[in-house]
Amino acid sequence: MKVLPFTLFMTILVVVGCIRFSANGTIPSYWAVADSGNHRVLIWQYAPNGLSPQASIVLGQPSLTSNSPNNPSIGSQTLNSPEYVFFDGSRFFVVDSGNNRVLIWNEYPAIVSQSADLVLGQADFVSNSVNGGLGATPNSQVLNQPTSIYSNGHQLFVADSGNNRVLIWNSIPIENFQPADAVLGQSSMSGHSAGGGATGFSGIWGIASDGTHLLTSETVNNRILIWNKLPSSTQQPADVAMGWQSLTAIGSITNPSASSFSQVRNMCIDGNHVLAADANNHRVLIWNSIPTSSGKSADVVLGQPDFISHLCEQGAAFPTAGTFCGPGSVGCTGGKIYVSDILNNRVLGWNSYPTVNGQPADVVIGQYDFNSFTNPSGLSVVSFSGPWGFSMNIGVQGVQRVNGY
Repeated sequence: MKVLPFTLFMTILVVVGCIRFSANGTIPSYWAVADSGNHRVLIWQYAPNGLSPQASIVLGQPSLTSNSPNNPSIGSQTLNSPEYVFFDGSRFFVVDSGNNRVLIWNEYPAIVSQSADLVLGQADFVSNSVNGGLGATPNSQVLNQPTSIYSNGHQLFVADSGNNRVLIWNSIPIENFQPADAVLGQSSMSGHSAGGGATGFSGIWGIASDGTHLLTSETVNNRILIWNKLPSSTQQPADVAMGWQSLTAIGSITNPSASSFSQVRNMCIDGNHVLAADANNHRVLIWNSIPTSSGKSADVVLGQPDFISHLCEQGAAFPTAGTFCGPGSVGCTGGKIYVSDILNNRVLGWNSYPTVNGQPADVVIGQYDFNSFTNPSGLSVVSFSGPWGFSMNIGVQGVQRVNGY
């Protein structure tokens, strides 16, 4: 298959708060998504609209029309239920959750089934045991079902969901199985217990940052924690909680509101807005400024007509341009936002920040129309099966911001 070269647009890239130049002063325009159910990552040269055009590159599979896990056998070219993708302006990261590892490409992938350069969480590219085969007790080198990742080009943060922690590398890893430097959520690298408060996690899932703040989400504690400065030391406490009125409150939420979550998943932050995929309430909450105190109410809700509704629109209740069923990730870049509507096997996109509750999307990706939810033509180069996180730079002139979902 012939792979078209990336179109080069810009001379400056703002990567979540940091200005970064490529070697030749230009960066590619791209749109990438972790197509988890098909065990692959799809990459377009620009943000796709509907089912056309087809993806240019696939990672994790030998072709754009195969979808077996670890196909044909686990290695540097294969994936098993990838959850998240991220590009920091230099390196491309894939959270290969089913293989309990993170794969790193030292340059943006340019060919189908390109091999990764580095692996974290495992001693080599052909291993995939939970905690590197150590059993229930982890160390600074291993992972247990990682779910999300963030890098500012200097530090690296990985949500290690099965171990209730976030691992921090204070410099970008340069060798396989490199140990992390610090951990959040636990008092030591061997800890893995669920917790709460300003220093514990239960159901850690998402990570997001604008280069200054760090945000993490927890599906069991039903909250988002905010650090006002990127942490670099073990068990550094968070500053603000979203979803509860204090850093010490945790638990289940039965009635949705403008300030609560039920299984919150991934987030994005662009300096002016915070967006969170509130999966079990089938909605996305939007804050028009970064919360500085715990329990702040959201300003806008997507997927529902108001802050107390929580219907799942899927199957017999056909989805529309303004509904979700199990949203998992949200990405924001250049004034546009994208949401992975997992149970409807699609991604919805808004060309500008919504200002009213329930505002319908402008584009759908992965389906022929806004009312479809099944894979329309079987496995293809333009359809999804449970899409998750994004990474994108959607090719407008001038300064551009890139976030992962």
